[in-house]
Amino acid sequence: MTVKELKKDSYQILIEYAVKKCNKFSLLQYLFQKPYKYNIIISELKNSNPNLLKENSTININEIYKIYSNDTRIFDDEYYSKFENMKNLKKGFIEQVLTYYQNDLISKEILSKNKKNIISKKNIFCDEIECLYQTIYTFKINNDTIKLLKNMKLFTDENTYNDSIIGGYLEDLCLYKNEHCWLNSVSHENLCDIYCDSEQEYEYLKSIGIEFYEDHYIPL
Repeated sequence: MTVKELKKDSYQILIEYAVKKCNKFSLLQYLFQKPYKYNIIISELKNSNPNLLKENSTININEIYKIYSNDTRIFDDEYYSKFENMKNLKKGFIEQVLTYYQNDLISKEILSKNKKNIISKKNIFCDEIECLYQTIYTFKINNDTIKLLKNMKLFTDENTYNDSIIGGYLEDLCLYKNEHCWLNSVSHENLCDIYCDSEQEYEYLKSIGIEFYEDHYIPL
């Protein structure tokens, strides 16, 4: 059953219900699609001017732009010169780098705090961009990770992280009952499916403020 909308507080009630029937969940981290350029900027600024990494502000973006605007390791001017707004495009890339860096810091803190609760870690490579594309972390459900689940959001535009498809944060929550996926979501697409076990469960989820696209229960 595909979720159309969650009313206020519905997510918290959903999680309270889900952790009673599910025993594990997964979160996915999209990784920066140009890791070589990202690593150059981050590693050099950490050594030379770490304050520029503390905040994704217009001031910091402008300062980093001054440092790297003519750096051929980062920007191919033959490509960028085709666009009238070359300067803005370069600044946009720098903003992406800072956004990812901030998101990644939050994710690293979450993963560190929940290290003992991680069941598995799976790396997925993308041939098109020839790099590590995403990592899926699977967690066991217990009192510690229930706190983590309650602080998550199903959809990116409600997320406590930066609202962006740039990546770095943990998203795409999936909940599992043993090996069966009970809830599957793609955060940045605002997509979520709940595989209801019965009509009674479907009606209960509706009663807590979850609106589905389907107007009646459809058995699996």
